[in-house]
Amino acid sequence: MPRIQNVSKPFGYDVRRAVDEDSFWAIHAKRSVALVLVDLEGDKSIWTSVVTVLTGNVQSRSYIVAFGPHTDVISMAHARSLGCDDVFSKGEFISKLDQIIEFLGDK
Repeated sequence: MPRIQNVSKPFGYDVRRAVDEDSFWAIHAKRSVALVLVDLEGDKSIWTSVVTVLTGNVQSRSYIVAFGPHTDVISMAHARSLGCDDVFSKGEFISKLDQIIEFLGDK
């Protein structure tokens, strides 16, 4: 979280962390969510449910980036099949975090 917050701050993004589905939807209902980061090591039923709903809502579509261990090819493939905009290994995600946030700032 600190790394994500440090990279996001200069762009004026407010970073929030949801630990379960209810907290995610509570945050999502209160503000416009430009970027959703999905940790594939979290509860698969939760992130699958959230991503499924988000990718089905074209009117308020957030950019969705999933990341996880490079060895977890099954979860990474599942995230892609659900419609995540990008899916990275943890190492790739960390190295591209600046570019992801900058990309959103250009939108």
